[in-house]
Amino acid sequence: MKTRSISAIGVVLVGIVPAMFGGPVWALTFALICMIAFVEYHGLASLLSPRIPKVGILIIPCFAAVAWTNNQERLAMGLVALAIFLPMISTLRRKNLAGSFTDWALASSGTLYLGVALFSAVQLRLMP
Repeated sequence: MKTRSISAIGVVLVGIVPAMFGGPVWALTFALICMIAFVEYHGLASLLSPRIPKVGILIIPCFAAVAWTNNQERLAMGLVALAIFLPMISTLRRKNLAGSFTDWALASSGTLYLGVALFSAVQLRLMP
């Protein structure tokens, strides 16, 4: 019973309060949730391959920030390109390239999965 009460309070604090404030508070909260989700994704993906680059943790909050600019679509496509090419560069710089394609695919897919969802959610929230 105590765990459920703590969980309910956490849902209210993390979900409902930022949704009521909206704007940058909601975007920052959602970006933080997506970064936590990326760490969890990386932990699960590391069971498949232990050498996955973590550059996505830097790119994900940028997807939330891009939604507040004037050229959202162009900048979002630039972030998508970074989410694809930065893990590729970090995996191809290794001396042993065994498993590098798997590492690149897991790193890119996790970053894009969470980053594009974050960008879309912030964009929808900013609509009048």
